[in-house]
Amino acid sequence: MIVSITNLKGGVGKSTLAQNLAVYLAKKGRNLCIADTDVEQQTSVKWGSVRSAIEDGSVPPVPVYLINPDTISDQILNKLSKKYDLVIIDGTPALTELTTRIIIMSDLVVTPILASATDVWALDTFLKRYEEARITKQAMGGKVELYVLLNKYNERINLDREIGETIGDMSVNLFDTKLSARVAYKEATVQGLGVTELRDKNAQAEIEAIAAEIENLL
Repeated sequence: MIVSITNLKGGVGKSTLAQNLAVYLAKKGRNLCIADTDVEQQTSVKWGSVRSAIEDGSVPPVPVYLINPDTISDQILNKLSKKYDLVIIDGTPALTELTTRIIIMSDLVVTPILASATDVWALDTFLKRYEEARITKQAMGGKVELYVLLNKYNERINLDREIGETIGDMSVNLFDTKLSARVAYKEATVQGLGVTELRDKNAQAEIEAIAAEIENLL
């Protein structure tokens, strides 16, 4: 199975979600890896390097691979997907041909966005690219679904609630779970960990909830 976490906009939490989802599922015994397609930032690759340096056996391994955009289909479809039961793609923040290929390869596309007008506008553009890719995959006899995740969401802020309602009216699949802006997510990234390996119970509950929703879809 291939789950891609992607959006054309940067700074929405794609890498953070990929890392935390991978850690939670790895702790449950899933045979998985992360495929980092952002060759410029390499956020998940750097996170993976920190994690691999933890040698006391306290954390399950989460392999992270840097993917060459020119050979992405071969690397993911013909190699990683045969070696691992689940490949989590940390997508690049750009509306390019690479984005289309990532969508076509995926069984599920997870699109995290922030509660802002610019994110909604970017989502509208991304949905057009997704629909084109979905039709192409359907013609090939495959299927891919897209779900939107509200990240750094604050229920007490009117604008956040309004943006959430706007997205709900866009005829897209919206996860019930919403992630908040928590220090634990930043701390986990720096330490090569997931929040389920830290002490913030609220952050742990969020990741467990979104992971459960994603597992149900798979």
